[in-house]
Amino acid sequence: MCSIMKNISPNGFIEFDEHEDAVHSLEELSNQLLGAQSDAKSWKFALILGCNALNSALVCALNDTAGVACLTRRSRAATLKWFEESRIDPNAKYPEQRLESPLALVRLARRDRGLCSQVAFSLQKMRDIRKAFNLRNRFVHFLPASWSIEVAGLPRIVLTLAQVSDQLLCATGKTYNRVLYEEDLHVRLKRAICDIVDRTKALGIELGEPIVESE
Repeated sequence: MCSIMKNISPNGFIEFDEHEDAVHSLEELSNQLLGAQSDAKSWKFALILGCNALNSALVCALNDTAGVACLTRRSRAATLKWFEESRIDPNAKYPEQRLESPLALVRLARRDRGLCSQVAFSLQKMRDIRKAFNLRNRFVHFLPASWSIEVAGLPRIVLTLAQVSDQLLCATGKTYNRVLYEEDLHVRLKRAICDIVDRTKALGIELGEPIVESE
């Protein structure tokens, strides 16, 4: 059974990285938008997937050769310290790594003068991103209570998450960017983005909120 399933190694492990995670999240986001045409509850999962895609795309764009740029300050310092200690002591314990929060990664991206400088974070996009992650946190850290989502603006918010993810994933400058140099991954990304654009705009019209994209 495992032999016919993608991304499963011969020894039975599921294998993926931040590039695959971002693209796959966008593909699943597109599927949820299709579901939202008949079941409004699909918006919950569309928002979660959009946030997941953006989080992974931020890691792709911000990550450095040492693999510490996206870590919290404490985790970054501990990892760099381990690099130095491991040169002398091969038994030095590798520290637990903690990723910065999504909004902290967004702030890093806005200040970045490298790849992320190719992405325009307008005020409207920042409002959309903050609202999306606020909702996502409520869904993921689920409390024993009912919840509701305001429909207004959802198509635009989801489209913002997808388009910013796309821009980050396709930012040029790194020695090797899987999304740019692996044709299958690039084709999957662009197909997902096209579907998301079409479906969010159709849903926006249905909700009486035609999408006017901001730059």
